[in-house]
Amino acid sequence: MARRSVTVLGVHDGHDAGAALVRDGKVLAALQEERPRNIKHYSGTPEYAIKEVFRIAKVDPSEVDLIAVAGLVRTHAPLKERPLHVKLFESLSPYVACHTFAKLYVRVLHKFRKMEHLFKVFRGLGIEDKETVFVEHHLAHAACAYRSSPWSYDEPVLVFTADGAGDGLSSTVNIGEKGEIRRIAESIYYDSLGNVLYSEVTRYLGLKPWDHEYKVMGLAPYGKSEYCIDHIEKIMRLNPKRPLEFQNRIRAYCGGVQSKLRKLLAGQRFDNIAAATQLWFEELMTDWIRNAIGKMDIHKIACAGGLFLNVKANKRIVEMPEVEEAFFYPAAGDDGTPVGAALQGYYDYCGAEGIQPRKEPITDVYYGPSYTDEKIKDVLKKTGWIGKAEFYSDV
Repeated sequence: MARRSVTVLGVHDGHDAGAALVRDGKVLAALQEERPRNIKHYSGTPEYAIKEVFRIAKVDPSEVDLIAVAGLVRTHAPLKERPLHVKLFESLSPYVACHTFAKLYVRVLHKFRKMEHLFKVFRGLGIEDKETVFVEHHLAHAACAYRSSPWSYDEPVLVFTADGAGDGLSSTVNIGEKGEIRRIAESIYYDSLGNVLYSEVTRYLGLKPWDHEYKVMGLAPYGKSEYCIDHIEKIMRLNPKRPLEFQNRIRAYCGGVQSKLRKLLAGQRFDNIAAATQLWFEELMTDWIRNAIGKMDIHKIACAGGLFLNVKANKRIVEMPEVEEAFFYPAAGDDGTPVGAALQGYYDYCGAEGIQPRKEPITDVYYGPSYTDEKIKDVLKKTGWIGKAEFYSDV
């Protein structure tokens, strides 16, 4: 009897929206919506990406067994989307933030999650009746890392996720073993190393949060951290009682952090601020990972989430003597969550249907569209650039 094939569509409709198509544990296609729309960090329904992944993979939508949506609650783009409930919980967070509150507000907001735009796209493809599941934001990140890593399901792996925030959380520590992902620690959104420290310093320096953090990282080598490291350390730390969690020390969240930073960093040079922020970020990330390895005695690590786009910190992590092998999912930000949602959806679907799931380690990241030489020449002719172009056949 032929083995049954399982096809899953993964969708993320928040910040860095996109879609992915997975069949039998292998990523067939993945695309970020910003590409076809030409809108950086597009946030919203990834209509073009959803349709395009079917075309790229040469899969008919009717073949889909499951639709996996990343995020119980949509992740909103900072500065662009400021709904009332976002403003409200930001202002209340210093007074009510805790694990119970984070879980409560996610549970409530999930009930009001808007899906009509996604369902409209699904109807257009004839898949509105397909089973649809939601994959929690950090589980989607963890699935990206663990299920794409080079190791088999028989090997225990420590799985780390860290980002600005998603579904009430900003970081998690997990154990991946025998195909299961078991969470052992988590930091809530209020204790976000990304949002409270790095992104707010990015904003303080006149740059765009959730976008220009790489500029702060690039600026850091030009400054001297020693001039303001003592001030930066007052913003975030590892929780002394729960060393696998981060802790907000500045008693503010998102927009509220700026007034605190103006007092804390008054008179400090921009390059020194960047240097101190990068150094403290690296120290906290490596200490966090070191604590987890020390507790669990597992030395292979897999990582995903936007904070792992910081390649300088990744270099420090790889060089840690405690780390035997490290894997960082290439699309570490939210653009990777459609893949993670699809991979997790595939694994859970197989479990429910009594199918042995497959694990396909990542081999390349060429998941998007491809173009023939003739197509490229045609576009260059239409745009008037053909006279300035040079053709190379041995790229």
